[in-house]
Amino acid sequence: MFVKKNYSKVTGELISCRIVCYGKNPITNETKPYPCTWKIPKGLTGKKEIDRAIEKAKLEWAEEVEKMSKGHYTKEEKKYILLSDYSKEWVESILSRRTEGYTYYVTQKYNINIINEFFGPNAIISRIDTIDCKKFYEFLNTRKYTKEVVKVKKSIQELIDEKNMTLYQMADEMNLCRQSVHKATYIDETINIKTARKIAKYFHVPVDKYFRYDIEEHRYAKSVNMSIKTTLVMLFNEAIADDIVQVNYAERAYKNQFDNETKEVDTYNLEETRIFVKNALIEPDLRKRAAFIILMMTGCRKAELCGLEWKDIDLDNADIYFKRNIIYAGKEFGIIEKTTKTKSSLRENHMAELLKNVLTDYKQSWLETKHQYGDHGQWSQTDKLFNQKVGKAINPSTINNWVRDFEERIGLKDITPKQFRHTHVSMAVNEAMIPLKVVSNRVGHKDIKITDSHYLHTNREQDYVAAEKFNALFEDMV
Repeated sequence: MFVKKNYSKVTGELISCRIVCYGKNPITNETKPYPCTWKIPKGLTGKKEIDRAIEKAKLEWAEEVEKMSKGHYTKEEKKYILLSDYSKEWVESILSRRTEGYTYYVTQKYNINIINEFFGPNAIISRIDTIDCKKFYEFLNTRKYTKEVVKVKKSIQELIDEKNMTLYQMADEMNLCRQSVHKATYIDETINIKTARKIAKYFHVPVDKYFRYDIEEHRYAKSVNMSIKTTLVMLFNEAIADDIVQVNYAERAYKNQFDNETKEVDTYNLEETRIFVKNALIEPDLRKRAAFIILMMTGCRKAELCGLEWKDIDLDNADIYFKRNIIYAGKEFGIIEKTTKTKSSLRENHMAELLKNVLTDYKQSWLETKHQYGDHGQWSQTDKLFNQKVGKAINPSTINNWVRDFEERIGLKDITPKQFRHTHVSMAVNEAMIPLKVVSNRVGHKDIKITDSHYLHTNREQDYVAAEKFNALFEDMV
């Protein structure tokens, strides 16, 4: 038996305990963990009083586990085990098998919820057959979500003509990406709302004269559906091992791949990247400035960014070390510090001078902030670059919010911190001509094939350049 204590993020007080007691699987008679969460009752304040209550809770849970362990099912009883009960028990056992598998746990819990919503609370696992699984996969293949977007209602070309200026000149005056302004000349193109407002303000026209709100329906990405299918297959494999079912119908039911299109990873081109960096360098919030430049100049993961500490930053030698991750593992676990995603993610990168200068300025600001807060919250103990007001490590989702708000403000398309990583790789290889192996090592990939197949992206401009270069080989024949 072991106990994990959970403390309040705000007050630091003990609020609950996760008690895990080992017993027997009533189906296979193998050793298995039984977890439970015990909340501190109101009124308990003294340490000794709380410790006695925890010991009592441990004994009571051990008795419950002993009862559950003795509940051997007969073959007849196995026929009536509910999918909802069995799947939830399987999910809860994940963390006992993988002590740092918080992200995996959250993903599987989400997938199980989708599975149980479709099959319902009374579905008996032994009665689920090929037809049922096939219907479920067809449901995954067709389900959709909605997204609010802004579209061009009327081309702004007439406004551009009246100004007697080029589109590029106006884009520069508005401090907008040229490509974003160019989109506004085509009816039904999707455009950023803040870009639309900037254009309308520049031309002194109402926003709704040239732009309209629209609701788009999108099918879920193929990777999302494949993840849910994999969960169902694993669940049936577990049920086979427990002698509940004899055949994995989840695996047999759908030999064909999901026909959802694999979503193209959106990245910035060179012009957009330069606009992003140019504006990031004048961002007044030094904390955000540092975060944006680190993401773009190193291609690090969002979790790695949040895990950075000042001891990982060697300003004298211009080196940066990625040694840990900070993740948000749902309401149940909150913000967690863990090791990097893979062993190859543990790495040292030499910093570009631009990044070194930004971090030098930010460190001075960070030290002043720490001095200002003094012993408030966890500031006295932290060395992390990015913290909440109480000094605790920042929630990685905050980085997404910073990036989205910043992109809207400067009129760039909405791409996520993860897509910055893709942008970094594409810029490094396609524009800076850095060898692929070097780039792969710098972003912490185990294999160069991962960098090549998943992270290298080409855009339309590069396609034109490629055609022109190839055409140049045969110029004398034209």
